[in-house]
Amino acid sequence: MNLAFTTKQLTPETIATILNGAYIKTELITRNEGTETEYVFAQARLHQWTFEIVTGRFDDIIFRAYVPFDKSFDQEKLKKTADYMDNYPVDTTYIANFESGDHMMCFHYNHVLPEDETISPAYLVKLTRYFVKYLNQFFVDWKIIEQHACETA
Repeated sequence: MNLAFTTKQLTPETIATILNGAYIKTELITRNEGTETEYVFAQARLHQWTFEIVTGRFDDIIFRAYVPFDKSFDQEKLKKTADYMDNYPVDTTYIANFESGDHMMCFHYNHVLPEDETISPAYLVKLTRYFVKYLNQFFVDWKIIEQHACETA
């Protein structure tokens, strides 16, 4: 028997159960608890990365990692790199420059399922590992990507 889920069936609890079964530490996080905008999502950890996984409104599964950069990074270079990375499978958005001088970027990947299609637990695990592999590779190649981004901007 093959087990598969639609995005409507793929609850945060189901995501956490699947990923924990694959030795990807995952827990449920509640944001805006006790308010009208309260929502629950799965937060996973693999290697040095902490990221969230949610199902979108339009048959998609969204992987999102918020990555801090210390004040030694140049804000303009980070913004140019984020804009340049819009052409990559994992999209990058420059979010903020804090009073401390530190920065925040968001890396996100939307995997869209065709209408009325399903996803197997094994494929969800593969997507999760792909996202983490991509983050690892991005930071290995950071200087090269930044250089290309600043040359083309």
